[in-house]
Amino acid sequence: DVQSVKPGAFTESDASLLGILAEQVATAIENARLFNQMQQAREEAEALYAQIQRREWSTFASRETRIGYRQTATGGKRLLKPTETDEIRRALASGQVIVLDGRENKSQPTIVVPVKLRGQIIGVLNIKAPTKDRKWNQDEINLAQAVSDRLALALDNARLLLESQRRAAKEAKIGEVSAKIGASINMRNVLQTAVEELGRALPGSEVLIQFESSDGV
Repeated sequence: DVQSVKPGAFTESDASLLGILAEQVATAIENARLFNQMQQAREEAEALYAQIQRREWSTFASRETRIGYRQTATGGKRLLKPTETDEIRRALASGQVIVLDGRENKSQPTIVVPVKLRGQIIGVLNIKAPTKDRKWNQDEINLAQAVSDRLALALDNARLLLESQRRAAKEAKIGEVSAKIGASINMRNVLQTAVEELGRALPGSEVLIQFESSDGV
């Protein structure tokens, strides 16, 4: 609001200029409001995606029997149970890289890097030096972090591929059973084929199909 105590202080040109400025201010305010809305919507979408991702990884981890691998100078082998150390627990709890140097600690020199996928910790990368007098340099720490970042993406891609293969196998089995049921030409064959095919698809299961009676029993 622009005012003057003098009559006729503003010319028609001044009024036009003030009108243009007012429109620009209004546009800037509206743009700022829209930007804030977009930011909020993006944050909500990211939070929802992170929630879905956590649920999917939790489900995947509960089904996955391969919990990890260990590589040493003598070769590699599959982990049969999770490795738990103080530094691993600290890295998982804090989400930060833990670096232990043999010269400063009595424990073996170690780099522990949380494996993060879009902010969610899905694992841990643990590197131990072969000698206790080892001091890690920054290039080695950066290398471990870079490998951890790429590992997270590779693991997620592998998970998505495995999930898609499982869904495809499930759909194929459903299609196979449906095709055989559809090929039946009478009621008895339909029922018999359905229970037989489901029995083959679910070995050892008892399969029963019955109609709902007219009296609701």
